[in-house]
Amino acid sequence: ASSPSPGARRPLLTFSGDTMATIHQLAVANIKQRQLDEAEKLLRLALSETADESSAGKGGKAATLRQLGRVLEWRGKLPQSLQCLKEAQALYTEIYKKALHINVGAIEYQLGACLCRMKMFDDSLQHFSRALFIQKKVYGEDAPHLEVATTHGEMGKMEKQRGNHGQALKHFLNQKFVLEELIKKGTQRN
Repeated sequence: ASSPSPGARRPLLTFSGDTMATIHQLAVANIKQRQLDEAEKLLRLALSETADESSAGKGGKAATLRQLGRVLEWRGKLPQSLQCLKEAQALYTEIYKKALHINVGAIEYQLGACLCRMKMFDDSLQHFSRALFIQKKVYGEDAPHLEVATTHGEMGKMEKQRGNHGQALKHFLNQKFVLEELIKKGTQRN
């Protein structure tokens, strides 16, 4: 067995995939209770000990990075949030290649939201547009879905901030239409 090179970082602890998933879920529980300090610590712990390079391991790391990006965004640490979200995006791209997957749509949405808060509206619009495209392909072009409504709402807010009131109104009306269709169907999610 070869020994690690001098100065190589050795994990202080080694966790199984199940333990890492449990740490991730504990962090999510802390997020729901708005205990963001504890959530951030747990997510960073999970990331520091993630070594699984399988698709499942990369997917878990991407999900953890996505959660950490949310926590950092809520805490106003936007550049750090953006970095985590871009790392998650790269992992999802590696896992799913060019396939349209809702995880890719979700990270595109989060990138759009973070960039909007940073007032980087052109970049934000690109990510929101990709999220909306993926959501419509995954859920169906005409199938109402809460994520589609939410994305239209965020795009409307962003366009309003940019002073594009016509585009903002278009997205708000699309959001309203989707929400009304959801009410008609009596469902919130598929």
